Amino acid sequence: MYLPRQLCLLILLLLTLAACNGVSPTPAATPTPDSSTFYSQGLGYMNSGEYKLAVIEFNKAAELNPDDANIFASRGLAHHWLGAYGEAGADYSHAIELDPDNYLTYYNRGVSFNDRGQHERALADYRRAVARNDNDSLSHNNLAWTLAYHLDTDYQEALEHALRSVELEPSEHNHDTLALVYYKLERFEEALKHYDTALALNPDQLESYIGRGDVYLALGNQKAARSDYQTYLSLAPAGEGKDEVEAILKSLQ
Repeated sequence: MYLPRQLCLLILLLLTLAACNGVSPTPAATPTPDSSTFYSQGLGYMNSGEYKLAVIEFNKAAELNPDDANIFASRGLAHHWLGAYGEAGADYSHAIELDPDNYLTYYNRGVSFNDRGQHERALADYRRAVARNDNDSLSHNNLAWTLAYHLDTDYQEALEHALRSVELEPSEHNHDTLALVYYKLERFEEALKHYDTALALNPDQLESYIGRGDVYLALGNQKAARSDYQTYLSLAPAGEGKDEVEAILKSLQ
């Protein structure tokens, strides 16, 4: 907006007089950040993998709004990625107290329990997750995997959830879990089909080579089993299952 020169000079004069009299213009008030500001900043740090900084921001948000379940659930995830599983579990549990119907928090706490070797507690949380959201493939998959792999039991229940996970999302991970369950049920041809599918979707999915090798071995095809085990070792020479796979290959010589 255009101001007449005289008015501009008047404003300048008034400001000069105020300064001479020790009076300064009142600065604009700086808005006080609320919990959502810190929470958003924490999510930003999470997205960039800066989990320690994310925890700091979530701490600030929690101080301002201690009744927001999302803050504690998100801080739990940050703690999890930092390897602080105890702190993660505590955050998830508090988030569940504040909001007992959020399936995702049960799922995340289940992952935290599994990472600490507490597989029965993880199983209970995955069951709670699918009870609240039957359309979450991750919860069904982890439930099936925990039963069939970690606990090595209840294969029929595991099959139900593995089939549901593939129905919801036919990913390589879900096909791999379904293949494992069929293997445990000694339905080897079906297991082989799903390992084939998993590897067609992702040829770098290492655990599927071990699983398919086990199936070939159960079917008496030692040549194919040896090939899969050797492929695993070539892709992961220092992989988690290295010693076991090498022992199997030695027994096949």
